[in-house]
Amino acid sequence: MARRQPPGRADHREELISAKLRVDDPFAAQVALPESPLAGALREAVEGACAAVFRTSRANPDLAGMGTTCISLLVHADHAIVGHVGDSRAYLVRDGQVWQLSEDHSLVNEQVRAGLLTDDEAKHSRLKNIITRSVGFEEDVLVDMIGVETRAGDRFLLCSDGLSNLIENDEIRDALVETDLAKVPEILIQLANSRGGTTTSP
Repeated sequence: MARRQPPGRADHREELISAKLRVDDPFAAQVALPESPLAGALREAVEGACAAVFRTSRANPDLAGMGTTCISLLVHADHAIVGHVGDSRAYLVRDGQVWQLSEDHSLVNEQVRAGLLTDDEAKHSRLKNIITRSVGFEEDVLVDMIGVETRAGDRFLLCSDGLSNLIENDEIRDALVETDLAKVPEILIQLANSRGGTTTSP
């Protein structure tokens, strides 16, 4: 499916709580999305998680070089803000269409953007698991922030590449539109597993 432009890591709850308790509480601001301080609060949370993972890996030689992806969604009033590092994804389903909000930080995505690979070739590339940005591999990380003004009926899906590599965008749309939301995770996971995905214990 051709990509269209979307419409107009360690647990980081403590960082968000700290942000809310500040004098300039970003959750209390009543401003338009471009001026909202919520993006800064979410970015700081992901950056804090990155630094925490990095420090842990430095302190424990057995964990050297560890890192992870991050896809996070903050919804407040009519604002939705995604904080993103790596190749986990955020999708939005609206008015019968599905939009991939996040841009993969991966080697194959860079090749697609450069015109060296098609979307279909990227899905089957042996390099598809190589990410170019992660949480914790270095002490600092650049966090992509995506803001959307929400509408009634919007539905969001956050997932790792373990799902997105095996599920088509149209299947994500159909699941979110036609299925009870409480059942969507199990249905999509079972579908991915039936196509070669693996189940891991929590």
